[in-house]
Amino acid sequence: MQVGNKVVCIDDTFHPVVHASYFQLPRIDETYTIRAVYMGKGVETPHEIGLLLEELHNPMQTLKGGVQAEMGFNAERFRLLNEVTYTEELEHHGQEKA
Repeated sequence: MQVGNKVVCIDDTFHPVVHASYFQLPRIDETYTIRAVYMGKGVETPHEIGLLLEELHNPMQTLKGGVQAEMGFNAERFRLLNEVTYTEELEHHGQEKA
């Protein structure tokens, strides 16, 4: 995943801490545009690839050394828009034959 890619949210179930800390959260099956990719430490995963999305903006947090950064989302919650999963491909071909 890289800046400018379109992604689709595949998991919008968040820890209660996230609901309390974020202004905006992604919704399942919604499409978003990546505006930044970073390596971070998330609430749910110690070392994760994080994404900031053009359509969503959230509060800044203070990191070690006093650096301010916007809170983003674990990349595992998304798939590229043009990525087709094996299951989706099978379902598509099955519908064509019926």
